[in-house]
Amino acid sequence: MKCEPNPSNTAASWRIELLGRLRASCGDLELTRFGSRKISALLARLAMFPRRSHSREELIDLLWPDADLDTGRNRLRQALATLRRSLEPPGLTDVLLADRNTVRLNPVAFHCDVAEFEACVGRRDAAGALALYAGELLPGHYDEWILEERNRLACLAEDLGDPVAVPAGAGLRMQATQTTRPDRKELLPAFVARFFGREPQCALLERMLLTERLITLQGAGGTGKTRLAAEVAQRVRERFEVVAFVALAECSRADELAARLRAAVQLPDVAGDPWEQLTLLLEGRPALLVLDNFEQLVGQGGPDFLERLLQRLPELRVLVSSRRALDLDGERLFEVAPLPLPAAEDDLVASAANPSVALFVDRAQGVRPGFALSAANHVELVALCRELEGVPLAIELAASRAHALSVADMRAQMSQRFALLARKGARATRAPRHASLDAAIDWSWQLLNDDERTCLAALSVFREGWVAAAAGAVWARNDAHDMLGKLVADSLVRAEVGADGALRYHLFEMVREFVAGRLDRVQRDALREQHRAWCLGLLRTSHSALPAAEAPNLLQAMRSALEDRLPRSALLLALAAESHWERRGVAPEVRQLWRDALQQASAPNPAAAPEVHAARCLFARCLYQAGEAELAKALADKAVATAGDDPTLRAQALAVQLKLRWMDGVRRGSALVDEVRSALALTAASGDASTRAALLNLLGEIRVLGSADAAGATPCYAEALTLFETLGETRRAWEVRLGQGLCEQVLGRYDAAFEIHARVAAAALELDDPVLLTDAYNNMAVVCAKAHRWEAAVQHCRAQLGLATRQYSRYMQVYAVWNLAKPLARCRRAEAAAQLMAFSAHAWEQDFAPLTAADRRYMQRVRRLAEVQLGPVQVAALWARGERLALADAVALALGH
Repeated sequence: MKCEPNPSNTAASWRIELLGRLRASCGDLELTRFGSRKISALLARLAMFPRRSHSREELIDLLWPDADLDTGRNRLRQALATLRRSLEPPGLTDVLLADRNTVRLNPVAFHCDVAEFEACVGRRDAAGALALYAGELLPGHYDEWILEERNRLACLAEDLGDPVAVPAGAGLRMQATQTTRPDRKELLPAFVARFFGREPQCALLERMLLTERLITLQGAGGTGKTRLAAEVAQRVRERFEVVAFVALAECSRADELAARLRAAVQLPDVAGDPWEQLTLLLEGRPALLVLDNFEQLVGQGGPDFLERLLQRLPELRVLVSSRRALDLDGERLFEVAPLPLPAAEDDLVASAANPSVALFVDRAQGVRPGFALSAANHVELVALCRELEGVPLAIELAASRAHALSVADMRAQMSQRFALLARKGARATRAPRHASLDAAIDWSWQLLNDDERTCLAALSVFREGWVAAAAGAVWARNDAHDMLGKLVADSLVRAEVGADGALRYHLFEMVREFVAGRLDRVQRDALREQHRAWCLGLLRTSHSALPAAEAPNLLQAMRSALEDRLPRSALLLALAAESHWERRGVAPEVRQLWRDALQQASAPNPAAAPEVHAARCLFARCLYQAGEAELAKALADKAVATAGDDPTLRAQALAVQLKLRWMDGVRRGSALVDEVRSALALTAASGDASTRAALLNLLGEIRVLGSADAAGATPCYAEALTLFETLGETRRAWEVRLGQGLCEQVLGRYDAAFEIHARVAAAALELDDPVLLTDAYNNMAVVCAKAHRWEAAVQHCRAQLGLATRQYSRYMQVYAVWNLAKPLARCRRAEAAAQLMAFSAHAWEQDFAPLTAADRRYMQRVRRLAEVQLGPVQVAALWARGERLALADAVALALGH
């Protein structure tokens, strides 16, 4: 635990912004996500009260009020660890200062916009304060203390006023004239259903209506634009002499607008020009018109009508709801996004406070009075709201089925979401556009021209976003940027800045499914092929270092290849992404795709094509790491058996097969060394330098770890390093340096060994290579244990375990737990040590290979250490419990959760 700042670290100053968004920046570093809402709230609490030392109990009570104290302490420790990893990269000043009782932020290491805002308020610097007040405190957070602080800060901002943006006396004049006319008109709809989740947007729109004359609430169908516009109008109605809501869903011509507005403000339909009647009523009077569903008028002269109306009536304010932007001077766009989603890990209390969940529960109670969020349906309901993407219409339509379906039933039917999300009965007839999700999206689809529909169809093949260049490649047009801009303006495509600073585009899943359903087989297959070609081209031009954001597209490309019975295409994609799998690990769904692709490709001919051989080698290496040891060994054996006399293919297959045998526990005798030498001889004939380097690296590892022969391993590593560096295989060169660190370790030079492994860890961070970083942490943990630096060994084992868990490496997870057992025992944490030792020994024999004699000696030493502390009887019980642990439970125990 850190109690005081470390003066040796480089000075750094984080800027923490909480108003209008959550962002922490320090030089070139910028963070906008911190793992969970609770961690974000913790950072905000500490940043807003920088002079306080917050007691741990206070923070637990604030953030996890329903947790017992032990659970709360564990959660706080995890949250602080996550913040520390984010805010204290190597070389920067300590930011979090914590001891056993209190937590605070280092006041010299950060500054916060809330404190700056309050300082400006205190010295009556209104301009400075308003410049800092970029929006409400922590948008999207609804903790009680945050709501209180949000309201307090909003009141401070409102009390300041805006001397630049608001004309002198404008607000007073509107208030003064609100009741001076006896013919004041207030014509707004009344809603029976409760309103959820838009309080921050309402407050912001209220303030905007003081200074802006034309505001367009823009968003996809079903996001709640109409209700938000009506709610805001209700809240500001006292400011205006005329306030009216105008429904325009059935209006498709601009020349009908004046008559529609005249009817909305209840002017008599008499002979004469409705434009003149309308302007005569509104001239000189503060007025607000809410124009609902304007999108179909955007291309029909509707914006020109509004521009003339606003020019004629300077006191008029117009609030428009539209799926399309109007593109008028002075228009202020206000995006109406879906409701905030619950986090998958939210507890019952946090879920109940989430607007998406609260809306579902409220609407479900309307058709099933006894419905409630409970422990029984909590997980399913959170998952359902996430699948409904926070779209209010989709949530309401799903909730309307609660009288007949359980939440679990609804989730099961989400594969047919358009059938599920359809309203029945009289209400469907009264509001046909909102009677079903299909109808709501079809309204936007009908407003598109042929080019726009063709482009949107092309975009439906992407998953979880794309860049403009990718859209152009699949759509086969050069004007993708322009078309994407139009579709964003039509609220059918969303745009956001990605982690790399590039603009990425997204489709709601419901829109993607709608569009995909309108493609015939020929169109679908052609677009899928273009998507696969783009993905393969991206991998080849980036040397298989796939940007993390494109991983879902790679997965989709492989999946579509198998659905179209093109296994060769799926294998080529997998092989082109070799570096991606090595750096990121292989998720279970990817492993299943690999198995399916090999099965399809091998069915006609077991020897098959070169890509099948290469895939067997790649998949064998990766599947072993993932815990599928038997399948991995079978693939490696098959690759050797089908390589024939080709020296290149045979050497590649042997390099994998021998590596797996080494990992499997073959640690003695000269037989394995001789086989590696034979494989090396094949590379001399084939000239395959990459395979030769891999075999040399393996030979070095066998010598140094199998025989403690550092002298014999050193030239193997030196030649392998030279080859990999010459080939430009940077990642594998760093793997060899890990072996050089092993040599130092075997020679007892622990400081030198640790320095080498730490250099590899730093390189892995720079390369964004979590798997290489996992290997480095493993070696650092072993060195620390050899040097009897037990707490450091625990720290590095846990770092290794966390990374291995995220990269799906069962091998390294079990390895980390195995290595962690002895340091824990030495640190007098015998209960955890005994269970973890039993678990890892059992898991190793079950998933990988029998334990060697040396392994059993290590295991017995750990058991004896535990027995000295706890006694044989208690350790026997703990041992039995450990052998029954699931991997996830063992990981949680090892990480101290």
